[in-house]
Amino acid sequence: VITAYYNNLWYLGAIVAAWVTYGTYFMGPSNSWSWRIPSLLQGFMPLLQVIFVYLLPESPRYLILRGRHDEARKVLVKHHAGGDENSPLVDYEMKEITLQIEESQNSSGTGYGEFLKTKGNRHRLFLIIVVPAMMQISGNGLISYYLHLILDSIGYTSAPAQLRINGGLMVYCFGISVILSSFVEIAGRRRLFLISTVGMLCSFIIWTILSAINEQRAFKDTSLGTGVISMIFIFNLFYNMGLNGPPWLYVCEILPTHLRAKGVNIMQLSATCVLIFNGYANPVAMEAISWKYYIVYCCVLAVEIVLVYFFFPETKGRSLEEVAFIFDGDKAFGENHSTEVIVNKETEV
Repeated sequence: VITAYYNNLWYLGAIVAAWVTYGTYFMGPSNSWSWRIPSLLQGFMPLLQVIFVYLLPESPRYLILRGRHDEARKVLVKHHAGGDENSPLVDYEMKEITLQIEESQNSSGTGYGEFLKTKGNRHRLFLIIVVPAMMQISGNGLISYYLHLILDSIGYTSAPAQLRINGGLMVYCFGISVILSSFVEIAGRRRLFLISTVGMLCSFIIWTILSAINEQRAFKDTSLGTGVISMIFIFNLFYNMGLNGPPWLYVCEILPTHLRAKGVNIMQLSATCVLIFNGYANPVAMEAISWKYYIVYCCVLAVEIVLVYFFFPETKGRSLEEVAFIFDGDKAFGENHSTEVIVNKETEV
């Protein structure tokens, strides 16, 4: 659950950015501090990361991978056993992690080419490319970076009004994203992905229809504009349900220890490629065809539903090592060890 909260905290920065920008807007265009203050804050946040990163505990899986077993045990004792040096849970976790790492080292390498060598790794590669793409290309990019164009298209052209809507939207998204991510262990990742994509598609279709009617009526019916804004908030409800917190958790869960860092690199690369598309295509398309561009995202969301339904396995209730069985079967721990691990865990429980 805590891992699922990770990406939700993006909204803390978005809230600060939205309301600081709202405040500096009234300083006027002639005052250079109207843009200097937001820019300085963007540099201050990474500075905090540099200062406090050294307070974070190291991953026990990384430590075991490097042969630093005593340090790994100390981390597990502190965070999983409340300081109990003789905890059977820590004994089990140490054995499970060590076995999984040893088998992965014996059976495979650690290069990027490993993603193409087995059926399980190819499935992982597909997911770590598709999941970040879904995070960026589901229509949320329009709201995140071009909300002013959307609001312009429905007749909301006042800059202060647009800034207030943006600021309120960020506060709303932060609250619901944290609440919804709390359900990853109850509802499961796959179910949240499905509900999220179906909900986004339905809200986007209504959003498109309202925008079309609003344009036909020359933006004179304010209730239609209000309806579009309502759909934006509803869309974000469903987006945050499945495509904000759960993706980072899901990608880290499905990757084995020796490929996790490289898998996250591929995930970031996939996301960046889609962000380039958002940055160059979205504003041009919005200016050229306005609400008709939403139809493209309706089609994209329909494809996403199909992908989630057929290719996204559930990982709820499994340790990182157990998730490997979903993709690799008995080869996850080596054919001679898989049954032993399962029996040991059942006995422990």
